[in-house]
Amino acid sequence: MKKWKGIALGAVTVGVAFGISACGGSCGGEKNIMVISRDAESGTRAAFEEIVKKDGVKLQDATLTDDMEMASGTGIVKSKVETNETAIGYISFSSLDDSVKALEVDGVYPSVATVQNGEYKMTRPFVLMTPTARELSPLAQDFFNFCMSTDAQDEIAAAGCIESSREFTTYSTAEATLSGTIRVEGSTSMQDIMDALIGEYKKVQPSVTVTPTYNGSSNGRSAVENDTTGNTIGLASSSKQNDKYEQHTLCIDAIAVIVHKENTLDGLTVEQLFDIYTGEITKFSEIAG
Repeated sequence: MKKWKGIALGAVTVGVAFGISACGGSCGGEKNIMVISRDAESGTRAAFEEIVKKDGVKLQDATLTDDMEMASGTGIVKSKVETNETAIGYISFSSLDDSVKALEVDGVYPSVATVQNGEYKMTRPFVLMTPTARELSPLAQDFFNFCMSTDAQDEIAAAGCIESSREFTTYSTAEATLSGTIRVEGSTSMQDIMDALIGEYKKVQPSVTVTPTYNGSSNGRSAVENDTTGNTIGLASSSKQNDKYEQHTLCIDAIAVIVHKENTLDGLTVEQLFDIYTGEITKFSEIAG
């Protein structure tokens, strides 16, 4: 009987060590990890499942755990992780704040420096998409030019996105004052940076209205493909080639793996992430180190 009690108490102790005591200490077991992923339209999910692999198998080609919860946006992932001690999820580095805890992956913490020097491997591009079958309207082209110019660099950096190796041009416009409405549509992960760019552009072209819709990268691709006016710019947080649109890298973003702030786990390997999302690892206490 004493041996049995020692094992049970040991299990509870491990759960507490990871900041995930089951049932608030009122029951004798550790809760399973709450595995949170993004919806099928998400470019962040596409990039995450492309990067995370084990024994040569990508997560996108594996069978995911049946217990996985889906979230339709970056904010929902953060909210679920912030309010659930057993949760794990992934979000854009540019959306990371102190409401959650980011983990090291393969011993490297996500930061501007580790992304720029190539040490942190979980990265993807933020892209603007334009149609190949037609030219952008003058308004959409002007906004695109602004986003890709030196005038946008400060906003890109302030939003936590890392400058890519592309050359930044100087913004100029054919007309002093433009007017009308254009659309940008796509990635939820790009909301902060696009809202900032739209705000800055409004100072330059106050009579142009840029209407954003943040509904996922796949919807951004469809919006550009289906647009017949050249008045829509698509947003995607992963690269996916298609002859119906051109991709233009705005900046580079990292994918941050996040847990509850009270979780004492500091990092995971890519292989452990694979095992969590396929259900091979179901409790934080199963993670060595």
